[in-house]
Amino acid sequence: MRTRMLWCWVAANAIFFIAGCAQLTSAPGTFDSQAPQWAGRLLVKVHSDPVQTLSAQFELQGGVENGSLVLISVLGTTMASIQWSPKEATLQVASEFQRFASLDALTRHLIGTELPVLNLFSWLAGKATENPGWNVDLQDISTGRLAAHRFSPAPAADLKIVLER
Repeated sequence: MRTRMLWCWVAANAIFFIAGCAQLTSAPGTFDSQAPQWAGRLLVKVHSDPVQTLSAQFELQGGVENGSLVLISVLGTTMASIQWSPKEATLQVASEFQRFASLDALTRHLIGTELPVLNLFSWLAGKATENPGWNVDLQDISTGRLAAHRFSPAPAADLKIVLER
């Protein structure tokens, strides 16, 4: 129930977020591919029935083995905090904690499909690491933008990221 309420709230804020994503506010430049953390805006669209959309500011840090991802609303409040280790992944929404066997299981629960969170580290470093079923577009990574599309398994999904300085 709380997850559905979170999605409704996120969808209501998506219009404001997308309007804010219309222009990259920072001057174009080169991003540090070895940065210990990344921050910016992300948009995830899952082509399910009904279509699910998640848009948020994000802070990503750590690595494939251990890391965290914080999703922040356009109003600056923490929507969700995700942490992972080789043993488990945890999700915190408000004061509610949930544990999952893997990061894939957590993202599947949160938005109805798996997302390549672990591939983001190599993608943000400018490496087109292969992930079965996903195509990644890194042609604009030097200006802090990346796009990825999942074509298999269904449902299809799109991921867009704009990094902040």
